Amino acid sequence: MKNNKNNLFTFLIKFIVLILFFLFSLSFYYYLMKNRFNQYDVMLNKALDLIDKQNFLEALSIFEQTYLKGYRTFTILKNCVYAYQMTNQMNKMYIFIRRASIDNGFNPIFTKYINSILAEDYRWLTKINFIDYLNKFILFIILFISIILAIIFYFTINDKKRLLVFYLILIFINLFFISLFFIKISYYLHRDEAISINSTDIYNFPIKDLQPSFTIKEYIKLKIIKYYGDFVLIKLPDGKEGWILKKDILKVLDDK
Repeated sequence: MKNNKNNLFTFLIKFIVLILFFLFSLSFYYYLMKNRFNQYDVMLNKALDLIDKQNFLEALSIFEQTYLKGYRTFTILKNCVYAYQMTNQMNKMYIFIRRASIDNGFNPIFTKYINSILAEDYRWLTKINFIDYLNKFILFIILFISIILAIIFYFTINDKKRLLVFYLILIFINLFFISLFFIKISYYLHRDEAISINSTDIYNFPIKDLQPSFTIKEYIKLKIIKYYGDFVLIKLPDGKEGWILKKDILKVLDDK
């Protein structure tokens, strides 16, 4: 009977500590995010007012700033694309779509919307790989699983040494995945990706006066191999290689 009372008391203490921890965490999160939410609302409303006034260039500038600050909501993404269309900046629009697809990872709403306005030949812009899918949610997934495991072991393991070892292992695992997120493995995989912005000639050598080897259409996916003067050696999705003028391509990701 006494053991049962002790176990119940221990359980209640653990439960109270857990509730206090979550309350503190939520309060701290709200404190950190409050100013960000306010800033987002101000910037969004200002840009939407400019859209209503047909001032698309200034609105686009604000949408781009908002996106770069990390506010990658569907509203911002959709309005960026719309503003690019209305200002006839199609090259920038296609680059933005590709960059946003990589940035946002698993985002079915954005992907569905973009594919509804793109021609079939250009829908490759929204296609991403497995690492890209994790790009947005990797921290959430790992931290969520870690919290669940921490709670389970908190209530089921009474051996303090074993519990400490488990928590240390969990911390190291989280640090590993968080480091993967911050070094942007997804960006590393796309660091040499580019898009052709014109229907242009491809040469066997980086010499302009030669007869072209073949021609490619605009907005084709390219992989940059190396630069030479005004030329870039590129590789096409079908494996073909050749030299293209640097002015006829745009790199998807900045070299920052």
